[in-house]
Amino acid sequence: MMVRAVAAGVVIGVAYLLSPLFVVTGLGFALLIRWARQVPDESERRILTAILVAAIGLRVLAIAGLFVSTDHASVPFGTFFGDEDYFIKRSIWLRNLALGIPISLADVRYAYDDSIQTSFVWLLAALQVVVGPSPYGVHLVSALVYLVGAFALYRTVRPQFGLPASLLGLGLLLFLPSLFAWSISVLKEPVFFALMALVVWATMAAVRQPSWLVRLLAAGLLLPVALAAETIRDGGLVVAGAGTAGAIVLAYVWSRRRLALAVVVAAAVATPFLLSRSSVLDALDRAIATAAQRHWDHVHAPGHSYMILEPSFYVSRPEPGDLTRADAVAYALGGLAAYVVVPAPWQVTSRAELAYLPEQLVWYLLVALAPFGLWAGLQRDKWLTAILFAHLVMAVVLVAMTSGNIGTLVRHRALALPYLVWFSGLGLSVLLAKLSGIRSAVPRSFRFPDGAEA
Repeated sequence: MMVRAVAAGVVIGVAYLLSPLFVVTGLGFALLIRWARQVPDESERRILTAILVAAIGLRVLAIAGLFVSTDHASVPFGTFFGDEDYFIKRSIWLRNLALGIPISLADVRYAYDDSIQTSFVWLLAALQVVVGPSPYGVHLVSALVYLVGAFALYRTVRPQFGLPASLLGLGLLLFLPSLFAWSISVLKEPVFFALMALVVWATMAAVRQPSWLVRLLAAGLLLPVALAAETIRDGGLVVAGAGTAGAIVLAYVWSRRRLALAVVVAAAVATPFLLSRSSVLDALDRAIATAAQRHWDHVHAPGHSYMILEPSFYVSRPEPGDLTRADAVAYALGGLAAYVVVPAPWQVTSRAELAYLPEQLVWYLLVALAPFGLWAGLQRDKWLTAILFAHLVMAVVLVAMTSGNIGTLVRHRALALPYLVWFSGLGLSVLLAKLSGIRSAVPRSFRFPDGAEA
């Protein structure tokens, strides 16, 4: 036993010298698996362990493959995506400045580049101040953060949506190719995703935990986490704040049929009145114009773009007042349609888009299944359904109204998938249950060790 302990210590020590973050994230992965193994059902425990071990192993292999395939004689480190090079280099320069290590004046200027404002760079720099430059280790950190966020969502959804739907949702989050790629990237996506998962968990805890102290602590977490998300990515505060507020309103209305009917009638009466007010119309015009300008910029950026309006719209950058009301309506509807359809199979122009085509077909299936899952979710748990739906709507609208580049759209669609997959999984499980004649229900007697009902 002593020999094994000494040998393990030596191995860990050598690994730490080679890559401190490899050891640190290894401990994090072990704790994640231990968390997953706390479920009381033996079969579910085995499935979760297998899924997480596979997810961790594949990510470690991908990062190791990046290291092995990189020609370090010509570049200091390899990356999966071009933007990673910017974040890693800038974080290392900031780390060197913090430790008093000399760097060139050009690197100083780029280290404080304000063209991309995100606290993600400072987070990377702080991490590397502690452990040293780790251009490959930070990929492991991204993987760990993403996996923790995905499993936290699983634990939140599992009690209400049942095992089949929850396992399918978790599997999609962990193994869908685009999400797999973003999860090991040194980009903002993994951290932002984990923060949004924390918002969903905290919102559910604030309304469902039996302890009032836990409820207060969870509610107190919401604002700091939302503010942190805003520093990572523009719109984080809007998604977290509006998503949570919208969820509260939706859950309250959906749980009261008479109130829901009254809201629908009031909306039908108030909408024509509001649209007759010039101040409301002017505000809508400005919002649509701002979104159209960002869409125009994406269309004219390098890469494969797509258009929502007629080609004449893209000749010169639109200004407020250039869009007619008919154009504004067409733009809003066209943006939402493009969000779902693009890239259509006939729009494929490169090998990368051809390789993405199978996942695009999966995306179409997920979208088609989601309404069934949404309806089933309302029957099972209005609060959870409202939270996921409100966050989904915010993630969709913010991207659909501004995007115009296919690569950017696919990347930003990952912001909606963490909410969509649970509805799609539930929709599929309900449809299969109906086809097989099995009544779909969630066992109410199941409880996790921490007291959360499942």
